[in-house]
Parts: sequence; C-alpha cells; structure tokens
Amino acid sequence: MVILKSFNTNRWKIIFIIFVAVYALMMLISPRLGPTDDVVLLRTLQVGKPLLFFPNSGNIIYGYGDVAKLGRFSILGAMEYNLPLFFSKSPSPFWYYLIQTFQYVLLMIIFVKIIARFTSNKFLIYIAPALFSLTPSITIPFFRPLLGDRNIIFYYAVFLYFYLKYLEKPKLYYLVFGVISANMAIHNKEIGFIALGVFAFFHLLLSWKKSKLGVKIFDGLILLSCLAFLLLYYFIIFIHLSRDSVIYGQIPYYNVLMVTVKNLLNYGLFTDPILILILLPLTGWRIYKALRKQLELHPVYDSMLIAALMYILAFFVLKLYGPYYLLPAYIFALPPIFYFLNQEKQKFPFLKSTITLCALILALNTFPTGIHYLTFYKYLSINFNKTLDFLISDINARYPDKRADIFIDALDYRAGASIPYFIFSEFLQYKGLASNRFDFKSSIKIENTDAWFRNIKEFNPPFTVFQNNNFSKEKNGDYLIVPAEASTKNISGDYIQSLSKEYDLVFRTKSPLAFPNFNFKTLVKYFLSKKISPSQKEKGAMINENLMQWPNYYVFIRK
Repeated sequence: MVILKSFNTNRWKIIFIIFVAVYALMMLISPRLGPTDDVVLLRTLQVGKPLLFFPNSGNIIYGYGDVAKLGRFSILGAMEYNLPLFFSKSPSPFWYYLIQTFQYVLLMIIFVKIIARFTSNKFLIYIAPALFSLTPSITIPFFRPLLGDRNIIFYYAVFLYFYLKYLEKPKLYYLVFGVISANMAIHNKEIGFIALGVFAFFHLLLSWKKSKLGVKIFDGLILLSCLAFLLLYYFIIFIHLSRDSVIYGQIPYYNVLMVTVKNLLNYGLFTDPILILILLPLTGWRIYKALRKQLELHPVYDSMLIAALMYILAFFVLKLYGPYYLLPAYIFALPPIFYFLNQEKQKFPFLKSTITLCALILALNTFPTGIHYLTFYKYLSINFNKTLDFLISDINARYPDKRADIFIDALDYRAGASIPYFIFSEFLQYKGLASNRFDFKSSIKIENTDAWFRNIKEFNPPFTVFQNNNFSKEKNGDYLIVPAEASTKNISGDYIQSLSKEYDLVFRTKSPLAFPNFNFKTLVKYFLSKKISPSQKEKGAMINENLMQWPNYYVFIRK
C-alpha cells in the first residue's frame, strides 16, 4: 500500500522523467546539418573557425554577409556552438545537438522548479512542461540549430530561478548568476531585453515601498543592462543603417492591416492560444482592476504577466509571425497564469469558456503542428543530405565534362527565394563539388527587395541565379529539385505525377514516420486556396500553399 501510494504521488514526476528522456534521445538520433541557418557553420566551425558576430581576422560575420546591415545585433547569438572547437577542427553535428539537448533537459528541470513555486498541483508542475514540449514553440528551436529564441527562454529561465531564489534568501551569488543570465538573454537576440526590462521595471515600481535594498539593486542592474544594450544597438547598428536598408523580417509586399489580422489569428488560433486567449485578457483584466483600485497588483506575479505581454506585443508592432517566435514569453507567462487562474477562478470572466476554447485549439492545432515540426525537421536534414549526395554522384556521372544546370521548384520569388539556392550551392561545395561543375538558375525573377538576396550578392556567388535580373528557361537535361521548403505549390502526389510529362524522376526521399501538417489551419488554407484570386495571393493573402509540408526532396531531369 505504501508503494502504491508513493507511485500515485509521484506518477506525474515519473511520466515527466520518461518523457524528457525520450524527447532528449530523439534530438540525438541521426543529427545532420540541414538546409536552414546551419549553412553559417560551413565556413566557420566546420573548417575550424570560430562563429562570431563581429568580423574576426578579416572574416565576414557568421562566415557570410554582414548581418549588421540587416539591423541584426546579437553578439552572443550561437556562441555556445563554439565549444566543440576545443576538441575538434571540424565538429560532428552530434555535438551541436548535444548542446541543445543539454539545454532542453536543464530548461525542463528549471521550468518544473519555477512552476512549483506558483502552484502545488502536481499535474501542472510536471505535465504542463511535457505538453509544452509538443508545441511548435519548442519543437522547432530544439530540433533546429541556431535559433536564438531557444537561448532566450533558457537564459530567461535561469534568470527567473535565481531571481526567485534571491527574493527568498538574498545571497550574492544568486544576484551575480541572475544578472549574468539576464545579459546572456539580452545579447542573444535583439528582442531579448524587452521582457527582462519590463519585468524589472514593474517589480521595482510595485515593490518599491516593501522591497529591500538588495532587491532594488537587482532590478536596477537588469534595467541598466537593458539600457546598455539599447545604447550599443543605437551607436553600433542603428545610426549606420542606410535609408534604403531592408531590415531583417520586413516583408516588402504586405498590407499592414491584413498582416496584423493574420498574425493575430496565427498566434491565437494555431500556435500560441494560451498566450493570446488567456494571458492577454487575464493581464488586461488585472491591470483594469488595479486602475479601478479593486485589487493590488502582485510585484512578482503581475510583473511576469506584463513582461510576457510586452514581449508578445513587440512582434505585432514588428509585424512578424513565426510559430516559435513567442517561445521566451512562456517562462514569464505560464507560472503566474497557473497561480491566478486558481486564485481568480470565481472572478475572472468567461474563464471556463476561454479554457475550453484554448484546450480545443491546443488539441486540434497546436499539438499536431508541434509534432509535425518535430518530425519535419528530424527528417529534413537527413533527406537534404541524401539529396546532396545523390546530386554530387549523378552530376559526376552524367556530366563529367560539362557544367550541370540546376533549378529549384515552387519558391516564393517575393521573399527568401534566394536562400534555398544559396544553401544548396554552399552545401554542394562543402561536400566536394566544385562551383565550376554546376550552376543554379531560376525560371522566375528573384526580387532585390529580398534582404538576404542583397546580402548574398555582396558575397558574389558564381551562379546565374544571383546575377542582376538574370532568369533562365529550362532546357533538356537540366535538373529540377522539388524541395521540402516549397511554398508556392501544393507538393502532393498529384503534383509530382504532373511533372512526369516533362521530367524524369531520378531521385526521391521517403519519410515513413513523418507527421503531416494536418490540423484545422490546413483545412482553412485548403478552402481559402479555392476562394482567393491570383492577385490576392500576389499581395500575400496566402504565402505558403504547400499544405502537408512533407520533409521530402525530389530530383527530376528535364526530358
């Protein structure tokens, strides 16, 4: 009976430990460099050079273009990947994923410890972080290298842990580690200062009369750290941006109102319903009650809510959407949400209906999408490398004395079409195929408004696709790659079959355990695709038409 009782008490903890172990193991299975930001490793870490934001010994930033010209300023971004250089001149991708795995396990442990300070509910303490791991916010940054949002939530979590410990016992090393971790978050991505600065400001304001000097100093140091970053950004980056600079994340064809509505629907109804449907109204309701003097704001809990809120609103101001962009907000949002929903369940309006709606969205959209991205990125790097190996072998066999022409299908010419071309070319050269053995061409014009296109052109790659206004027509014997990243076509079996009229399929990958991007959003996009006009698509009403997003590659030869 004692054993059974102990199991019942600890069953959620046991489930949590098993889940985290399996999740971590999946991250370490067959690690490969993929067709994403991993490309910055090819001319840096993979050839024994450190990965640095600022130029080093004549090397351009991150091995390629000057991202500072795009308005970027993350001097500590991705610095953890330099660690394998201490024992290898060309590290295996395993070591990069091992770093991410370590971060994930430690993040989950800290998350549990933080939540336990806000609620005694064992289910919420242990299962909430596990379920959170199945959202796109987690699966994308932890199954893809080089995304700063992963570092921000990690260092946010470390900061909060030491901050809360300091409030209990004001030990100096809590303050030191807290300030260090806060600065690590601030300098990992440009937006990292927002939540920390807002949290410190409101905690200082709300606790001014009651807090001790040490706590005020802690808050003040965080505010000074945020101010220092802003000054550095202004003098190093902002004042040097030219008037015609295309800032990172800008979409040249957007309608402001349409993009704002789309982002609200994407965040609220698909990827982050907890933040949009619960955090926003809960925070707004508590601020409203406080202004009406009907309640007193809690210095820690409400400051965390407001910090998460401001972090989220920043992306609406910037008009940016990404299924993982709001990840760092969760470490500030979830613990006080659990606390207040338990405390205010009799007062907060529409609580039951809001939670029910949120649960439905999580079940029908968020979790399926998160699982999709987990399997997508797991297969993506594997399939990408198989495709590269085939191309190299086939080009050497089919065109021993001739330069092969390669086209990539179904890319959006308005935004980022140049990136897959550049990534493919860099990986082919890294794997040993000389640039005079192949040429990348495009049958569509790639716009100069694409920020990365401008950056890549400064690097001057020797391929036709990167020449000014130079687009080509396919001819017999040319390669056509249908990539997993395709967006302007629905890459279905019917579409692949339709290409057989003009092309021979010579290679394809398979992903037997891949989970399709099948959710309520997919259904909405399917019916939307039948209703909107080509001109509406051109204006950005529907950017990605590849509904299921299978992580497969196809290689065709023009007949």
